Amino acid sequence: QIGIDVSSHQSDIDFNKVKAAGVDFVILRCGYGPDSDGQMTLDSNFETYYNDAKAAGLKIGVYIYSYATTIEEANIQSDWLLDELKDKPIDLPIAYDWESWYTFSSCNLNFYDLNIIAKTFLDNIKNSNYQVMLYGSKYYLETIWNLPEYNTWLAQYYSEATYNKEFNMWQLTDEGTV
Repeated sequence: QIGIDVSSHQSDIDFNKVKAAGVDFVILRCGYGPDSDGQMTLDSNFETYYNDAKAAGLKIGVYIYSYATTIEEANIQSDWLLDELKDKPIDLPIAYDWESWYTFSSCNLNFYDLNIIAKTFLDNIKNSNYQVMLYGSKYYLETIWNLPEYNTWLAQYYSEATYNKEFNMWQLTDEGTV
């Protein structure tokens, strides 16, 4: 199946045209955070994208762009996300996307702790009867993430995936258009 992931960065989307072009599903960024005050931010287009994609008959998954550096922040994220998704059927997994590698050295984390933080978020969501998956590039999935018990969304921008472990979704570009 063919899918797209979208956030407010994509601006206006006609999901009927997306569906007519052969796209089967959409992964929506629900939000990001927490910020320094522990607050999460809803993607400014999430509600519109959710409603329009659902009306167009597309399957829907969700991802959260995480800044979590503690288990407490992972719990804040999962509680917030579960509240945002209340009364919204989700067809596909909820993905955990942590990409703050440029600030990693200032986060006072090690890779083990980062994996525990991601696991906390994923387990909280899974325990609320949602499917979950971990998002990462081939490099980070091979060198940092050690969570084989979860489905994997691989980001590798090549003509074919060279990741040697099992993955469930493959993001093959960051520049595609429909």
